Amino acid sequence: MITCFLKDNAERDAKISIIKFWDRIWLDEYGTLEILREFDFKVEENSPCSIRKIKLFIPFSGIMGVKDRTSTALDQDYLFNRKQGKTLGYEINSQKRTVANDGFKDIKPGVELIEETHIGNGTLLEVRLSESINPNEMGMVRLFFSVPSQLVKTSAEVRSVDLKYFSGFMFPNEMDLLNIKSLEIPTYSILNSNKTLGGFDIFVYLPLKWEALNTVGGSSTTSKAQSDGSLGEAKRVVRWKAREIISQNPLTSNTPFTSHLLVKTPAITNILEQTQKRINTLESHSKYTIMLSVIAILIAIITAIIMFI
Repeated sequence: MITCFLKDNAERDAKISIIKFWDRIWLDEYGTLEILREFDFKVEENSPCSIRKIKLFIPFSGIMGVKDRTSTALDQDYLFNRKQGKTLGYEINSQKRTVANDGFKDIKPGVELIEETHIGNGTLLEVRLSESINPNEMGMVRLFFSVPSQLVKTSAEVRSVDLKYFSGFMFPNEMDLLNIKSLEIPTYSILNSNKTLGGFDIFVYLPLKWEALNTVGGSSTTSKAQSDGSLGEAKRVVRWKAREIISQNPLTSNTPFTSHLLVKTPAITNILEQTQKRINTLESHSKYTIMLSVIAILIAIITAIIMFI
């Protein structure tokens, strides 16, 4: 779901790390993934320069609807800033326009512009921050986007989807083009093993009445959270505390993480699939019928004209 974070070439000397990162992923019946991504980053105290840009290489060439949702970080009523959204220890300082999150304080949320570039089999998102984050300061970004269907049908009622993180080895040509060796930003699996500060979590929200067949390394519960931050019907959600799974070495940067999720779909889903195929077929036939009708009308007009000549 993400291959790497990168610095801008003009800020290549900056010392920066991703200290906290989570993905909330909503899967729909047709396999499309809606992703709400937050990451908090820190510019080290001894960094020779500030940071104004951060780039993300997403391992999909067809991402859609990229939106900046960073302003929600300062919204007291936003679901994912509250306990109801399973977000603990989150506080907003409206006067300073900063937040406290997961034990980190004075984080500055702010995005000015997002630019999208297709590179090989992936997409590069360049985020320009609304203000520079200086040495010994922290910043936050929240993005929302969708990716095409990632579901693979394994049987009548079982689907699978792979969640891949930090697997740069799968994109060697793209990594060379991005000059990853000198620009990559480390993403720590965990910063403090005693307090479990930082690191990253992954949440996958399943469609209504779908069930997870395997939650290896994760836990299953229910949630009413919708991708727009509202509440709806309770759905199954699977959560991976990736920080605990890959925290063998707390300072290992960008450790690859993959989860192969199997889900069981209700019978109605298969009916919907067949219905959609029939609709597509009917639409195709309908277009063909319309075309024949237009041709017939044109022939009739031409024939009438000839008869009157």
